[in-house]
Amino acid sequence: MKPILIYLAGPFRAEHAWAVELNVRRAEHAMIDILRLGIELDVSLMPVCVHTMFRHFHGAIPLAPISAGDIELMSRCDVVFMLDQWANSRGASDEYLRARSMKKHIVGDIGELRQYVDDVREG
Repeated sequence: MKPILIYLAGPFRAEHAWAVELNVRRAEHAMIDILRLGIELDVSLMPVCVHTMFRHFHGAIPLAPISAGDIELMSRCDVVFMLDQWANSRGASDEYLRARSMKKHIVGDIGELRQYVDDVREG
C-alpha cells in the first residue's frame, strides 16, 4: 500500500507571533497523532503541514502568494484533515471549500481518519 498523504488544514494567521505559534503547535500535535495512528495500523500515513513550513515568517513576507502552493499541495494529498477551530479561520474555511471542490475525502479527527484508512484497505 502506498503512503497516504494527509493535508492538515486549520488556523495559521493570527494577530501576533505567539498566536501563530499556538496554531502551529496544534497542527504539530495532530501530526503526532496521525503518525502514531500509522504506526498502530502498520500503514504509512504522511501528514503534509504547511503550518510548520512558515511558522517563523510572520510579518517577514506576505503570505498571500503562498496560497497557490498550498492548493497544489492539497491537490496531491489523499485526505484533508480539518484541525480544531478551522471554522473560525477564513483561510481554513477556504481550504475546506477547496477540498470539497476537489472532491477530497475530508476528516475532522483521528477516528474519522482511522475509518478512512480501514475503508482504503478494504478496497
